[in-house]
Amino acid sequence: MSDNKFVCPFCGFESNGAGVCPTCDQILEKQCLCKTGEFSGKCCEEEVEEVDEEKKEKLMEAELGAENLSEIAQQAKKKAEEEAELENTKEVDEGQDEE
Repeated sequence: MSDNKFVCPFCGFESNGAGVCPTCDQILEKQCLCKTGEFSGKCCEEEVEEVDEEKKEKLMEAELGAENLSEIAQQAKKKAEEEAELENTKEVDEGQDEE
């Protein structure tokens, strides 16, 4: 069972799930898990969420960097293949000139 508690900031109605207060139709807010009674948006969970966002951003940057390196490697391989093909074409042309 979840330890999350959602509380109406106006009437104090408590629920174990997010949603709307059945008493006053206000949106229930999540209480922080540190048991201070504060809402998570104003307590220590906010810091955890910021850290999670930073980790997600760094992961995205790493993935983009990997994609860029992959693209660069593919371009270099393609260029090398084109140069090799051009060399082979030159060798064939030189061989025909000698005849």
